[in-house]
Amino acid sequence: IIIVICTLCVIVVTMGILFKKKKNNDKCISGSKSTVSAIKESESEETDGYETLIEVKAITEKGVSSVEGTFLHEVTITKINGYKVDVKPEGYMFIAKYKDIPGSIGAIGTIFGQEKINIGIMQVGRDITGGEAIMVLTLDTEATPDVTNKVKELDQVKDATGINLL
Repeated sequence: IIIVICTLCVIVVTMGILFKKKKNNDKCISGSKSTVSAIKESESEETDGYETLIEVKAITEKGVSSVEGTFLHEVTITKINGYKVDVKPEGYMFIAKYKDIPGSIGAIGTIFGQEKINIGIMQVGRDITGGEAIMVLTLDTEATPDVTNKVKELDQVKDATGINLL
């Protein structure tokens, strides 16, 4: 369980894209940048069908971010800011928030292909058709700041960030 919490904390704190959402929910983890100033533990019967489920929230001046995860046979992220995904947090990751329109996924993938960065796993989650969506990638090599900026420059991309869990 400690590994799950630590992994989720690292992810939620480093994902600047998720801090855009404004909410006033109960604070599980709050602070600025990577500083944790409060921790709250609570129990709920609502676990989306999982035997155990951990939700980590980060609250900064930019807003609230949340990551939910479980441990089946390995740590698995099940939600990011309410978007359902199913991804193992490991190695080099990349997360993009984008408009769910035709060509968005292809445009992002094309940038990685042009930069010779192989995508190992891709998971996408969306709120509604044509609304906003989130893409979680695991990569064979790290996405440089230059690559991240190229993705951010796409009209349909709201924000993006790379995460190094090595």
